[in-house]
Amino acid sequence: MNNVPLLFSAYCVLTDITQEDMPVLRQIMDDEQFQRYLPELYDQVKTPFGLEQFIHVTNLYRQKNDGFLWGMRIDGTLIGFIAIIDISYEPTLFYATHPSFRNQGYTRVSVMEVINYFQKNYPNKHLHTELSEENTPSKILLAHCGFTHSRKIGKKIHLIL
Repeated sequence: MNNVPLLFSAYCVLTDITQEDMPVLRQIMDDEQFQRYLPELYDQVKTPFGLEQFIHVTNLYRQKNDGFLWGMRIDGTLIGFIAIIDISYEPTLFYATHPSFRNQGYTRVSVMEVINYFQKNYPNKHLHTELSEENTPSKILLAHCGFTHSRKIGKKIHLIL
C-alpha cells in the first residue's frame, strides 16, 4: 500500500488520517460552515457509515496513486484535512479546518505545502478546485496560493492552478 507522503508546513505536520481521528473528523464535518460550503461531501459523510466510506474511498485513491488525504496536525492533534483526488484525470483539491483553528494561517501554509508537493511530483498537471461563490475565506486563501478563476457553474466557482 502507498503511504500518504509526510509533509511539513510552517506550523503543521501533514500525515495520514487514522481511526483515532474519526471523532475530530466528525466535528469538522458536522460544523455549519462545512455543511454550507461542502454540501455534496457532507451528504456523503453525515452518517457514521458515510464517514467510514469517505476514508475507505480516499484510501483506494491512494492505493491507485490517484489521490491523497492528509490530516493537518499540531502537536499530534488533528485540526483539519486536505485532499487531492483524481490525479490521473482532473486533480482536485479540497480541504476543511476545525472551527477552533480557522483564520490562524494553518490551512493556508498547509495547502501551500500540498501544492508544492503536487507541483514537484506532477509537474505536467493542473490542480483544480471548486467552491461556493459565498465562501470568501477560501477565495482569499486560494488566490493567495495562486489559483485563478476558471469558470462559474451555478453558484460554484471553478479555480485552477
